[in-house]
Amino acid sequence: MTNTSIQTAAAVRRFNRSFILSEIYRKTTVSRTGLIASTGLTGTGISRITRELIAAGLVVEGSQLPRNGLPGRKETELSISDAIAHIVGISLHVDSRSIVLADVCGVIKDSVSLDIPLSESPERVIRRIGDLVLELIDRNNLQIDQVIGIALALAGKIDPINGILMESRIYQWKDLPIRDLLSEQVGIAVAIENLNNVINLAESYVGQTQGYDNILTLRVGTGYVAASLMLDGRLIRGRNSAAGLIHHVPMNANNIECECGRRGCINTVSSGFGILARMTNKKNVSFTPGELPDSNRQIAEIVNSAAQGNTRSKRILREGGQALGMYAAQLAEAICPEVVVLAGKVGRCPAYMDGFTEAWGQFASPDNASSVQIIRSNKSVIEGTVEFAIDRFLLSMDLDLEPLTRAFHSMEEAA
Repeated sequence: MTNTSIQTAAAVRRFNRSFILSEIYRKTTVSRTGLIASTGLTGTGISRITRELIAAGLVVEGSQLPRNGLPGRKETELSISDAIAHIVGISLHVDSRSIVLADVCGVIKDSVSLDIPLSESPERVIRRIGDLVLELIDRNNLQIDQVIGIALALAGKIDPINGILMESRIYQWKDLPIRDLLSEQVGIAVAIENLNNVINLAESYVGQTQGYDNILTLRVGTGYVAASLMLDGRLIRGRNSAAGLIHHVPMNANNIECECGRRGCINTVSSGFGILARMTNKKNVSFTPGELPDSNRQIAEIVNSAAQGNTRSKRILREGGQALGMYAAQLAEAICPEVVVLAGKVGRCPAYMDGFTEAWGQFASPDNASSVQIIRSNKSVIEGTVEFAIDRFLLSMDLDLEPLTRAFHSMEEAA
């Protein structure tokens, strides 16, 4: 067999293993026979791969599944194990700065907040993140080999292929090789992604948009308003990875000055920053990293006061939703989504959603108004980051079973 043939055969095995792991993860109940039916692989191939996954502690056998009157022996249920492999999720944005340890079933086991302001240098922030990751692993009595990857969700222009934060106005960082800096410190693979894309991907993996290929996700947190586009099942990144950064779409909605120097951008009326500026009669929406904790608290108070019936808070949130709903209706004419998702602490609050759906009904074409679903996402960025990590590391063709197999055998011997 030639080297090329060997490499091809190895790639096929890795692909099949990833396919099987995905089927087991996505389905609540599955057997080997069910995997044969859903993957089209042979019984021999299924048996070999599931043995490897069981030996690595990734898959466990469970109860006997009923045959429902069919002949033959009962099938054994297969499921993902929560005992060995883990992932780390990190969200770094206005709403929260969280680091979580989760098992590969998606259950968060432990968490910690980043205790250093984003106004510090990026090198200091990354060093502190790395220290906290290692502390989480240590206090949960895990070996480094049991953590198969770290996912980091960030605001701004992201180059996920090269692991570079190209630009972020929130952190005021630029051209930062953040993936490699963090990975080199902790000795664990890292994947980075824009936080709006993380929500979009998580909903499509295991959330409300499974089965849809054309999705417009609009996230309105306590900072900016931004979008994530999935068309024909693929994320759209655009030039300089800036697709979805809609902060400066002109709306002529008010006379508030945007950070870009213009007036009336959608950022000034529909974002968390814009809503705070209107509530406090501020003439601009420019915030420094040092101001973020206080602005985050104030915007959360506005959302809470609206929920308690404060008329002014409800009106300003509703008007923010109306402006975004009008823009989304126009954008939908160009991209033809099947579903529009509203996410983020501000975007999913009732007053904002009411304004959005009202404007959508008024400005969307008759076809879009009747055909496109409007969905409220309850996923937080950190929850989305956990799902993103599972997809990028557990369900990847590049998953290395050897370290997990060693850790699993070590655990069995210790028991």
